[in-house]
Amino acid sequence: MRGAAGTAYPHGLCEGWPALGDQVHCTEEDLYTFSCGDLLQWIAGQDDTHRALFVIAHNPALTDLVNTLTRQYSLDNLPTAGYIELALQIDHWRNLLQGCAVVRYSLFPKQLNDH
Repeated sequence: MRGAAGTAYPHGLCEGWPALGDQVHCTEEDLYTFSCGDLLQWIAGQDDTHRALFVIAHNPALTDLVNTLTRQYSLDNLPTAGYIELALQIDHWRNLLQGCAVVRYSLFPKQLNDH
């Protein structure tokens, strides 16, 4: 394994996050990229039977993706282990375009306490 898959192997991540435990998960080589355009293309190519996606990928692709999909959010860097949930205002993945999302929730490691 390499990159994002090696950092947070999906099965291990899902075991530690109960909300994901029952979800279908897989590793996609196409997500081993540093390009926002590649991520946009991959997401836009998903089948509409998938109502939500949980994407683990690399920077600067993820930071650029958040900044591209949201107009009100300007992120300098999505840190390692950072989490951002986007609400997309589209009916089909193929309709993905700049400014189609709003940030629903974000959590970064520096926000967690030492307890």
